[in-house]
Amino acid sequence: MGSLYRRGDCGGEAGNWIAEYTDHTGRRIKKSTRTRDKKAASLILSKWEIDVAMRVGGVIDVAAERVAVQSRRPVTEHFNECRR
Repeated sequence: MGSLYRRGDCGGEAGNWIAEYTDHTGRRIKKSTRTRDKKAASLILSKWEIDVAMRVGGVIDVAAERVAVQSRRPVTEHFNECRR
């Protein structure tokens, strides 16, 4: 189960909601929801937690997802990385 919190600004106006949750590898993730609306932030956090559950349950293949991310990189990046 994730959590939401906000950091207060000096002027009294708080910033965007920050979400914390555990990913499919057990690592704690902290990132901004990029919204000041708590209801919207809660829905965003729920979406991220559902994505984690789908990875844990095997609905989303993590290995195939990694390949898809790498396939979007330009070939020159792969080549330069290999030469290093």
